[in-house]
Amino acid sequence: MRILVTGGGGFIGRHLVRELSERGHEVASTTLSTLTPYGRVAVPDAVRSFSADLDDVARLTEIVAETRPECVVHLAGVALVTHPEKIEFYRTNVLGTENLLEAVVRAAPGSHVILASTAGVYGNQGGELLAETQEPTPANHYSMSKLVMEHVARQFQDRLRIRIVRPFNIIGYGQSEAFLVPKLVRHYVERTPRVALGNIEPLRDYVDIRDCVRIVSDLTALPPERFDVVNLCSGRGTSVKQVFEMLADITGHRPALDIDPQLVRANEVWRMVGSDAKLRSIVGRGAVATLRDTLTSMLSYYRTHDA
Repeated sequence: MRILVTGGGGFIGRHLVRELSERGHEVASTTLSTLTPYGRVAVPDAVRSFSADLDDVARLTEIVAETRPECVVHLAGVALVTHPEKIEFYRTNVLGTENLLEAVVRAAPGSHVILASTAGVYGNQGGELLAETQEPTPANHYSMSKLVMEHVARQFQDRLRIRIVRPFNIIGYGQSEAFLVPKLVRHYVERTPRVALGNIEPLRDYVDIRDCVRIVSDLTALPPERFDVVNLCSGRGTSVKQVFEMLADITGHRPALDIDPQLVRANEVWRMVGSDAKLRSIVGRGAVATLRDTLTSMLSYYRTHDA
């Protein structure tokens, strides 16, 4: 299958293009440049890489026309931890996605599209597990921009087969230390005496990057019959405090924990744990790696990388 991945230089993107290539697909990817916050993009030689900006509809159309994808996986966007101006969330995540969909309609209307949203669209809600049928209540501009993106995508449902994927907390080796778990892992690798955190009680559904890309790769072969939304989650919740304690247990290092008021989010989402029932019904499996396995692989990665 011919597959185009936008955001191929990002954390999920780099892992995904490798997974798809290893499965024998003809893969192309787009990046803003060959250099990313994670270092030079390391992708298989067979993967074609294009420089593109989501603002440029003409360039996106050229790439789609040249690669002739049967599936487009849209990962490009700006994340909450990068703290861009509020308008950037909407310019890139909403208008940029609309530009990409316009390009696909023009140059590859027979393809199907997988759009990466976020579990953040759910916000604070009651209940143990968040299901796709629940009404979104996003708590910040990043999550709001992703929800608006979903609504914009619905406008294309008569012209394209589209599936929205709502990833929960994807973690793993190679992730930027701007994110919480990699930052924590770094503290344990360096055995720092103290660690400063914000809220430590919120529950999150952590998904190993390897599970994430296997599931997304499976979805590329399963185009939806109609506009669809599905969670990418494990169904297991873990607090930040529990991550902290698990790392201490694995490494034998127990740093002092300081609560820094400047790191405490004003609009915290206290429980973000997803139901994977629909995901399992589509691909036949969910996320299987345990958090302990993921943290162990991240510790090993950083130690090897540093060496």
